[in-house]
Amino acid sequence: MVFTLDNYARLLDPLYYAVLLHSLNMALMATLACLALGYPFAWFLARLPERVRPLLLFLLIVPFWTNSLIRIYGLKIFLSTRGYLNEFLLWLGVH
Repeated sequence: MVFTLDNYARLLDPLYYAVLLHSLNMALMATLACLALGYPFAWFLARLPERVRPLLLFLLIVPFWTNSLIRIYGLKIFLSTRGYLNEFLLWLGVH
């Protein structure tokens, strides 16, 4: 796709304009929801005792690790000495 002024003029087309407004509205709503949930939690977390704060931070971060952990365990199964790749290479006669 070539970047021309015609592409920007299409934004004024009623269909594209409506889609753009809907996307911006959804982004605004998501931002406000994150702010409404995040700031009170951060305020609460900042006022916790020092020994409890790391535990709650850990519980907050763990869900973000699940994607990486699943990929790592999948690669471990695939690449281990009894994994699928090694078994296939042994079957081919590669030692």
